[in-house]
Amino acid sequence: KVGKRGRKHGLGIMGISQRPADVKKDFITQANWLVWHRLTWENDTKVVSRIVGSEYGEEVPNLNAGEAFVQTDWTDSGIRRVQFNRKRTFDAGATPGLDDFERPELKSVSDALMEDLEGITELQEQEHDRIAELESRLERKQERIAELENELQTARDVSNAARKMANALAHGDLGGPEEFEERLREKNERIRELRERVEELENEQTELRSFGEWNRDIEDIGEPESRDDHDDYDDFESVESDTPTDAHGTDTAEPDGSTVESPESSEPTDETATAGKTWGANGSDSEGRESQDDKGSIAAYQRALRERGRRLGGAVSNDSVSETASLVELANADPVAVRIDAARRESLCNEDHTWDIVETLATDGPMTVHEIAAAVTASVEQIQSLLTELRNRSLVTRNDDRQYGLDRREMISIITDPDERAHHSELHSQWRD
Repeated sequence: KVGKRGRKHGLGIMGISQRPADVKKDFITQANWLVWHRLTWENDTKVVSRIVGSEYGEEVPNLNAGEAFVQTDWTDSGIRRVQFNRKRTFDAGATPGLDDFERPELKSVSDALMEDLEGITELQEQEHDRIAELESRLERKQERIAELENELQTARDVSNAARKMANALAHGDLGGPEEFEERLREKNERIRELRERVEELENEQTELRSFGEWNRDIEDIGEPESRDDHDDYDDFESVESDTPTDAHGTDTAEPDGSTVESPESSEPTDETATAGKTWGANGSDSEGRESQDDKGSIAAYQRALRERGRRLGGAVSNDSVSETASLVELANADPVAVRIDAARRESLCNEDHTWDIVETLATDGPMTVHEIAAAVTASVEQIQSLLTELRNRSLVTRNDDRQYGLDRREMISIITDPDERAHHSELHSQWRD
């Protein structure tokens, strides 16, 4: 403490020891200068080697009487080897001889100085006690302040909630119990309507599957041989949808009563990928030319054709999948189409943009987002959101070049999966939303 705090008061300390090994390392390393006299014990020479250096540790036993290594902080010359002059001092522990000697007068500490030191010690103890008491009081006050702040925040929250409630009641934002019951009844009625709609869709899906099986039987047998079969086919056409008309309001059906083109009867070619163009190519123009009104009719009918082509038997069957089935046919399969619709609901795309993107990927994929944006009318953000949802449902893959493409293997796996519960659950969730 003297060496640490005394330097600002002009006080210093000097330590002398015959056993450097017993001196604490902190004292040696904090000394401003060191003097190493002759040392012969191995433990002491090791201290010299560790602090000063091995060469000085080997040389320190060979020093003469009064000779020493001096290491100071006010010189840059390093360690010097110096010779101290001998001084005559009084040795109180020496064995007295026969000759007379002079005993020096030893100064004693006065009683007044001891009293002053005791008084200073008492004052310091009182100051320490006072400081501890004040710190304890300060800690208690800080705890009280924190407690009051918490109570104040709670009171403010309650006040804000009461103010909001009062404003809502004053402006009529919150209705009474009767209005709440009315809203509850409307909600229950809406839920009932949605459930009925889901049941209707399930019944329609069952009918469509039955039609797919009936259509396959018809293909195996051949063309209808009787008028009754032909009438049954016409009845189905009238139930499924109205006969499409062109821009002039004329029927696009052939004179024999059959439609221009059925998705089930078309082969998996490029024309089936763009159903709107195929339908327009087989229009009712007897001379084989398309007028401007015919083109408008084709553009207006693309959405209806895509929906019919997806829902009817143009898609591959759930029971068997042909190895040569195109990506368009796989995408139009009922289980895959349900998942595409679910992805569309979670994205920023509408139905038209969704199927345009799917058809583009099926015919020209794999493609980047910007390449798809150049081929369709949807924005980059809408395309990216739809592709993200399709990837989440394992319908689309992305390669190292950031190109997206339809996953044929996964779509076949979805179509051939005998468990249709996931398909129905996703259909239910769509109509709940």
